[in-house]
Amino acid sequence: MTKLRMYPVALAVLLTVGCGGSGGGNGAPPEEDGGDATTRQTIDSEDGATPLTLDSGRLAEKQAMLREQEDFNEAMNSYWTVSGVLFLFGDIEESLQNVPGEPDGSLVEVPDIPVNGTINCTNSGGTAAVEGSGEESSGGYRILFDSCRVDTSAHGSFVLSGSYLVDWSESEDTVDLLVTQHFDITGQQLNSEGQTRDIQVKGSLVSSTTKLWKPDPASTLEEPKPDILVGFDANIQWPVLEVFIGSDYFALRDSEFNFVETEGEVSFGWNVDLISSVMGGAISFTTPVEMVVTEGDSCASYGHLLLEGDGKIEARYGVTSGRRTGMELLINDSEVIFLESCGVLLPI
Repeated sequence: MTKLRMYPVALAVLLTVGCGGSGGGNGAPPEEDGGDATTRQTIDSEDGATPLTLDSGRLAEKQAMLREQEDFNEAMNSYWTVSGVLFLFGDIEESLQNVPGEPDGSLVEVPDIPVNGTINCTNSGGTAAVEGSGEESSGGYRILFDSCRVDTSAHGSFVLSGSYLVDWSESEDTVDLLVTQHFDITGQQLNSEGQTRDIQVKGSLVSSTTKLWKPDPASTLEEPKPDILVGFDANIQWPVLEVFIGSDYFALRDSEFNFVETEGEVSFGWNVDLISSVMGGAISFTTPVEMVVTEGDSCASYGHLLLEGDGKIEARYGVTSGRRTGMELLINDSEVIFLESCGVLLPI
């Protein structure tokens, strides 16, 4: 079976370590209450920040309170709700390539280089129309959903309407890959009992990946051997990506994540502006010291996360912590919580 050339799926596979938690909360976006405004974020972008579209509660103008460990947990969950869109749509794309086609149960075939065509969804009357073109080194495609039910392998079932646009390019030696994704999607998420909750995804993200190589030590002038692939250097940027799940609103704006994997060691860095109705406002999320995780470990060997809003929370890992192991949370320069293992508090 031939398949649509869906590079975001490949990128999601590359970032398998980023399999983070799910978002949550059940509070509606708060009404304006005259709370403290932050000069770091404004909905009308007077400070140069990229404008938001769906932030009707003007949450970006309010600093979220950071007072206790649960606020750290909510921040991690809120971050993953938005950043997890990369994995969600990778799953959706892959699932679209395996939907029943004809009444005999045969699978729909989508060519490697996208052409105009329609994919029949798993529900009667739902469609996903594919429009696109491309060459070996670059291309683009758009999927237009019309009440299309997609049953994914890892994220459950969705009924989607709207557009999803992807542009991609790669260097001739496939070392560098650049993928841009645009979302303007509305729909419902279905659970196993048939209940639904509304979802909306609007905005874009840009992903770039570079393969890292080293010379084969066995290579000689007489017997030259190709270089050995030792890892990847990846970067994800969110100019703005907004997500509604039920009545909960989440967004990343002017944000960036860096990921480098080399021979069993992974390093991470964030520079994120996160907005969350569950948290009641906006926070910044940075790494003054990049985080490093060795393959097989449950916690970073070192690193420093800094969350700032109305208050601040610092997380120090491994040798960067006061105890040189585990994870240490410092809340507003006073309360210190030490955990032997990171568990779900490791934001990767």
